[in-house]
Amino acid sequence: FEKKIPMYFSPPVVKALIAATKDEYMRLVWNLLRWTGLREGEGTHLQWPDLDYHRKLVLVRSKPELGWKIKDHEERDIPMPAKLAAELKAWHRSHPGTSFVLGTEDDQPSWRWLKALKAVARAAGLNCGRCAPCLSHGECTLFRLHNWRRTYATRLSRKGIDLKTISKFLGHADVVTTAKYIVPMEAEEAYAEVDAALAEDD
Repeated sequence: FEKKIPMYFSPPVVKALIAATKDEYMRLVWNLLRWTGLREGEGTHLQWPDLDYHRKLVLVRSKPELGWKIKDHEERDIPMPAKLAAELKAWHRSHPGTSFVLGTEDDQPSWRWLKALKAVARAAGLNCGRCAPCLSHGECTLFRLHNWRRTYATRLSRKGIDLKTISKFLGHADVVTTAKYIVPMEAEEAYAEVDAALAEDD
């Protein structure tokens, strides 16, 4: 069988998805997921006390009072990029009195993110056009929320952050799982670095 390369969103795909997202709320959802690597449930259950602006961290915690637990009980802290902190602060100012960071209009965890992602991918013209869901109702199987986690892991890896640290941020029990999330560079992407690395060879 052919071994498939893990799906992640390359920079051009991310740019196209963001550009095709007209709703401010969903743009913030994509930014949260791509800049923290949170799982869907972790993002939907994120509450304002989970944002530690002083230490610049997103605190991933179970919510037993809501009947929700983190996968494998891997509670953890994730660095919160300054640009994400600024966007979340602005969102909070415009939505005072809410409990969930990106909840529904009635302040409950939202479960419409996947459907929104598929709609945005279709609007951006990114569907593969080959899978059965694509051909039947335009919801491409290539576009899953979990791909934001692969995108996060891949970007950190390409910036030189070590595998063990990335594994910790993703909440994985071991680095073997994390390694599967990291997508190798395509030949064209790697050309400049490979050329520079081999330039001094005889």
